[in-house]
Amino acid sequence: MNLASDVNNTNFVGARNPDDILHVKFYIRSVRNDYQSSIAGRDIYTDVEYVEIMTPGNALNIIDTPAREEHKIRFPRQWAVFKNSQGDHEQVVGTPLTEWPAITRSRAEELKGKKFYTVDQIANASDLQVQHIGMDGYTMRQKAQAFLAQAKDSALAQKQAEELANKDAQIKALQDGQAQLMKMIEEMKASQNSSEPKKRKYTKRTQTESSTTHATVNLSEQKE
Repeated sequence: MNLASDVNNTNFVGARNPDDILHVKFYIRSVRNDYQSSIAGRDIYTDVEYVEIMTPGNALNIIDTPAREEHKIRFPRQWAVFKNSQGDHEQVVGTPLTEWPAITRSRAEELKGKKFYTVDQIANASDLQVQHIGMDGYTMRQKAQAFLAQAKDSALAQKQAEELANKDAQIKALQDGQAQLMKMIEEMKASQNSSEPKKRKYTKRTQTESSTTHATVNLSEQKE
């Protein structure tokens, strides 16, 4: 392939990558983990890397999706900017402070500036870390620990209730199955009885009826 000829070709002059006109932004989104939330009895969020791709001037054409390897390769410059801006950011897993009713959203943002992002971090904070929270640090840690303990008890109670409900459903299913089986057996018996030929019933004649019959026969013979 002759690169020089391509460059001199007027059809290639000014050609550019169409991705260059796109607005691309990588960012971190806290996504609720339904499975872990059901186990813990509280909302558990996980930091997930996302990418937003949009065409300037077209607000209806926006792609917002978890970042995959193909996005990182397709937009290496934006990916590098994103990673450099993250610094020593670690993935956060737990209940975000913004989802904790015990504090206001402004207080949650204030704690975020001190690198506290979740209730779990407050509950497990050391005495030294608690001092950086503020004068209410120890009280807040106790509240966070109580919140997690209550959520754990609630999750256990919910799990036990679900197990009991499942057992009741299984027992009912067995009972319904047995009832259906008995009904089928009864229907089969009834069908067999109706298909069998009826036997002729013979009645035992009395001694008087027998004697009368013999006498009638003898009288007839004498007349002849």
